[in-house]
Amino acid sequence: MNTDDPQYISRPTGLILGVGLMYLAAYQIFKLPPVLPELLESYQYDRTLAGGFMSVYAAVGLFLSVPLGRTVARSGPVPVVTISILFMIAGNLAGLTYASSGGAMLLARCLEGIGFAGFAIVGPVMANRYASRAMLPIVISLTAIWIPVGQLIAAGITPLIIPQYDWGGLWWIGIAGTVILGIISIPVLQGMTSNEHDAGTVQRHSARSLSPTHRRRLIISASLFMVFSIQYLAFMTWLPQYLVEAQNMTTAESALGYMVPIAIVIPTSLLSGWMFGKGFKPQHLMIAGMILIAIVWGLIPVASQGMWGIVLLIVYGIGAGVTPTCLFAMPSTIVGPDGPTSDAFGIIMTGRSMGVLIGPMLLAWIFTVSGTWSHVAPVFLVTTVIGCGLSLLLYRTLKQ
Repeated sequence: MNTDDPQYISRPTGLILGVGLMYLAAYQIFKLPPVLPELLESYQYDRTLAGGFMSVYAAVGLFLSVPLGRTVARSGPVPVVTISILFMIAGNLAGLTYASSGGAMLLARCLEGIGFAGFAIVGPVMANRYASRAMLPIVISLTAIWIPVGQLIAAGITPLIIPQYDWGGLWWIGIAGTVILGIISIPVLQGMTSNEHDAGTVQRHSARSLSPTHRRRLIISASLFMVFSIQYLAFMTWLPQYLVEAQNMTTAESALGYMVPIAIVIPTSLLSGWMFGKGFKPQHLMIAGMILIAIVWGLIPVASQGMWGIVLLIVYGIGAGVTPTCLFAMPSTIVGPDGPTSDAFGIIMTGRSMGVLIGPMLLAWIFTVSGTWSHVAPVFLVTTVIGCGLSLLLYRTLKQ
């Protein structure tokens, strides 16, 4: 490999670009929840429709994740990144212009979702592709915390932006971030083609397709990611609204409260990646993570007040940090670091997209039908128990 070739991309550059694309994508989807109470008050959106503002990202990703993964494997990241940037900017501008119409806002979020789907595939693929074997556990951690980091950024700037620029300030920041990343990334990636700088490398990747065993294990992993994402995205979408309605907080205050579980998830994810480097198997930790989440949903109806509520929040953060870190490690665990990781990530992200599609609208529907928040926990207890079963099944298949 000729590192003097201007088309060659160094490992650090590839890693930074991959992580940057992921974190930008996470910010774009999660700029909505901190200002959702204000949007509902200003425009009187139907709650199920408002849940669709999050779920539409998943609906788009559900159809595009696998084709985009194949496109990246075949043609490199430049076409996908370029199109994603254009759609992301268009969606943000449309949302700012037509926010008063719920249908138009849904369409705007759909345009953003196309950009999100591209970033969500290219980011993890690039980060893993440019990671050395020694760096892989750290990169897995950075990949796993992309959603919490995006949440934390959006929630952290909301109290600063709302007083001066209203909710639209978060959309303008999204546009600025996308433009800046585009200016930086497109020229750097321009020389990168599907040969990944080395003809022998792409031949090995092209020759290795997913075996039936690989595909079966990835489908189980994707199903588990779906179950996890249903409850996590539902919780993280509607928590600010819950804090405003049930706890009488302002929008700015609810954004700060929203940051608490995220602050637990991020270090837990990083710790999980460190444990992978010390020899812990992702499939082992994943079982523990799902069990912790199921315990929390089971105890919420009887122990959600006062100090017990704080304890449950901490335990939930631990489980919600461990589980996605393990799931993002599954492509490399199942097919190996030199295997067809683009196709593997496409399958994994399809499962996640299905969970994001279902979760926010499911919680909104539960609240609409029951008129209370108390019926949410039993539903998500059932889903997470199913997740525990899937994690055990994946563990058994990986032992074979």
